[in-house]
Amino acid sequence: MNRERMMLGDALELLIDHRGKTPKKLGGDWTTAGHRVVSALNIKGNRVDGNDHHYISDEMYRRWMKVPLRKGDVLLTSEAPTGEVAFVGDDVDWAIGQRLFALRGRPGLLDGQYLFYALRGGQLRDDMMSRTTGTTVQGIRQAELVRVMIELPPLPEQRAIAATLGALDDKIESNRRAVDAMNGLVAAEFERCFGRRALTLELGRV
Repeated sequence: MNRERMMLGDALELLIDHRGKTPKKLGGDWTTAGHRVVSALNIKGNRVDGNDHHYISDEMYRRWMKVPLRKGDVLLTSEAPTGEVAFVGDDVDWAIGQRLFALRGRPGLLDGQYLFYALRGGQLRDDMMSRTTGTTVQGIRQAELVRVMIELPPLPEQRAIAATLGALDDKIESNRRAVDAMNGLVAAEFERCFGRRALTLELGRV
């Protein structure tokens, strides 16, 4: 089946890059509630973590996010570290902070979930990582990111690939939770058996 190749920038409808953007530069400040600001530090394990330290007000959000995130977008860290990825599975009112790109595929051409997996491994990722620069901290600039080549099978095939990989991710996550639960049971049983024995030995010395 025919697979087109093109530069990533030509396959995107939207690329948000807020390098260096802060509330103070927009004439405001952080708040204790409101709209969450997601930075590169929040992208871990191919998802956005729960550490929500920074917020901005409604007014600041409207100024910060001219185009809101929506379901199907992909978040990509530009540095520190480079190349961590997360998929936006629902419409969210987050603001994109520093060292983070938000990518949206062109309708009818690039599926967001397919892009998410393409960025995680294979030729596209190798191309992207080869374009990083920096001595102390490696990173990729927007001008280089848009030049990365992406392979684009027909949209139905993209969605089928993404669905297959998504099912594998779900299975891995389910197994991880099962292992965590089993480890918890083992730890509790260890404490029940050996903790009680230790107490008995202590009492025996009295």
